[in-house]
Amino acid sequence: MITLREQLKDIEVSFIGNRVTALGLGFAASGLLGLFNTNQDNFAVSGSFALLNTLGYILCYETALGRKTSEVYNFTMKHIANKGRIDEQFVERVLNPQEYGRIYGYCEQQGVYLALRDAGMKEDFKLVKERSRNIIPNF
Repeated sequence: MITLREQLKDIEVSFIGNRVTALGLGFAASGLLGLFNTNQDNFAVSGSFALLNTLGYILCYETALGRKTSEVYNFTMKHIANKGRIDEQFVERVLNPQEYGRIYGYCEQQGVYLALRDAGMKEDFKLVKERSRNIIPNF
């Protein structure tokens, strides 16, 4: 059974740890708040908020609300607990760099980064970054 602490950690990794999802949630919330708090007669303002809201939903949809980041985070933490480190074989299995382009694969990469950061092994992330063609920064 999953504890409340584990559930909260999954939510944190998914919604905040995945920066693209966090940006999407921020855009969606800002767009909704703006739509409800503006004069609906001003098309430019309401249209801008609607566009911001739509962009937020697209980012959230494309990242599946950070679900893959959370899955890879948990997988990486289990791997570190069992092996004590990550290796080339692990990176190949998780990232499969040939499959992803310049943007796709960020969620998986971010999951590995967050797990390594939480395990105090952030310097090992260089191995992952070298194998990935992804251009979105991890922080």
